[in-house]
Amino acid sequence: MPQAIETRSLTRRFGPLTGAVYPIAIMPGWLQALAKVNPLTYQVDALRSLMVQGGTATFPIVLDFGVLAFSLVVLLVIAERLYPRLAM
Repeated sequence: MPQAIETRSLTRRFGPLTGAVYPIAIMPGWLQALAKVNPLTYQVDALRSLMVQGGTATFPIVLDFGVLAFSLVVLLVIAERLYPRLAM
């Protein structure tokens, strides 16, 4: 249960930076920079381009999947290194 609360907390903090609610183009420059390093931005962009007919994507779909794959690898490496310490 604590992990679920922690995940929702992170999603709530980074959710507004994804471009799902407000377009990234109208955000101030410093928020645009944060949105571009947020992997959730690329997930929302990929979903929008794949699921919404006539939807406009901010980034190319290849970039969306590339950033998501890179984020997955980075998080897997972090989890692999932390797991032995947390499992004991």
